[in-house]
Amino acid sequence: MVEITEATANPQVRDLFNKGFTAIERNNFDYAIDMLLVCVEREPAFLRARKFLRAATIRRFMARSGNLQLRHVLAFIAGLPLFCKYHLAMHGKRHLEALQLAEKLMSNDPFQPLFIKALGRAAEAAEMPEIAIQTLTLVREHIPDSTSILYWLGQLYLKTGQTQLALQCFEELVNANPNNSEALKALKDTMAVNSMNRDGWEDAARDGGFRSAVKDTAESEILERESKAVKGEQDLEALIQDALEKIKKEPENVNYRRSLASLYADAKRFDEAIETLEETQKMGVGRDPQIDRNIMLIRLRKFDAAIETADAAGDTETAEAQRKERDAFRYDYTQEMIRRYPNDATLRFDMGIQYYEREMLNEAIQQFQAAQRSPKHRLQSIFYLGMCFKRKKQYDMAVEQLEHALTESETMDNTRKEILYQLGLILLETDRQERAMECFKQIYQVDIGYKDIAQRIEAQYS
Repeated sequence: MVEITEATANPQVRDLFNKGFTAIERNNFDYAIDMLLVCVEREPAFLRARKFLRAATIRRFMARSGNLQLRHVLAFIAGLPLFCKYHLAMHGKRHLEALQLAEKLMSNDPFQPLFIKALGRAAEAAEMPEIAIQTLTLVREHIPDSTSILYWLGQLYLKTGQTQLALQCFEELVNANPNNSEALKALKDTMAVNSMNRDGWEDAARDGGFRSAVKDTAESEILERESKAVKGEQDLEALIQDALEKIKKEPENVNYRRSLASLYADAKRFDEAIETLEETQKMGVGRDPQIDRNIMLIRLRKFDAAIETADAAGDTETAEAQRKERDAFRYDYTQEMIRRYPNDATLRFDMGIQYYEREMLNEAIQQFQAAQRSPKHRLQSIFYLGMCFKRKKQYDMAVEQLEHALTESETMDNTRKEILYQLGLILLETDRQERAMECFKQIYQVDIGYKDIAQRIEAQYS
């Protein structure tokens, strides 16, 4: 699927998107949903519009009161005429029409399982699995315990070649229920595909299945051990020996060496893990930032283990000394990493956090500004910029950054709640009581137990 963006969308569609986006900012969800439904009807591959459409429907649904199960039933009854049209469209292979009908069903109840399944099936039939992935990912934030959604998401990731994300889904399923044979088989199959992609087992795909992708029963047993949620000492030792054998056969294979280092770290053999990674680093033409990052993480784990041991023994002095040494190491090593890899936005974000913790606010601001390049850290970077300006008592710029952060967050998760909460505190500080209460009310409507929100709202009404 070729994704449509704001830059490539039809100008009329782009105008509708901007109207819908503005309506979401003003909590006018009905109007936003109407505008964004038209957007995705005219440009089905406009994923950003579809993402905000889903966010608007979720926020509208969460804001309504009443028994949840009853609301699901009523939404299904009200949607029956559309649901029938959807099935006729699917039967007639009019998949884009079915997709739009499913979107309308979802706009009434984004958590109705039948509607979610309808949209996912239509998206897959229309050869747009990215739409199904986007929807399941957003919905799953609010239904984290749904094994069916997680399994389906894993299958979609596998179908689109995103094997690492598929592995994460199936590993989570197996960790939650080790006796789930379907999830365990999916995990094994995905591990085989991932190995095939990584190591180039050319003939495995032709034969199909997990057993054809592994070379013998011994390797199958290794994969069994790797899939366990908690590895015992015997399992770890067996995996370490297997990794060492693989390295003997293919000494230039960097992936085997990384795997060995990870296993050493799991076995708390931290020095051997670090030594393995440092040897691996010397093998390349240039330095590998991921290996450097792994070295830092394993050294931090070594400090954590020493702190845990000291705390367990009641040796608070040693524990405190280790904490200080850990912080100093992390600070120095991150600075050194930034000198080596100045364009690594993840490092910039980590350094910004450390500066923020040390009250080095100008330095933190500089790092968070650079870290916004990373899609993964963009929202958090904008939030921390606002917090830096708040600590500097530059409240107007703090408000601007936090309001900007709100436009970047679509669902009422803990991140959005904290943004609203901090924005409310700044507005109170600057005598904008009414606007502050609007922020607090948004949190109160979805999570009455968040921090001191209940006391603030109830004090206002009393």
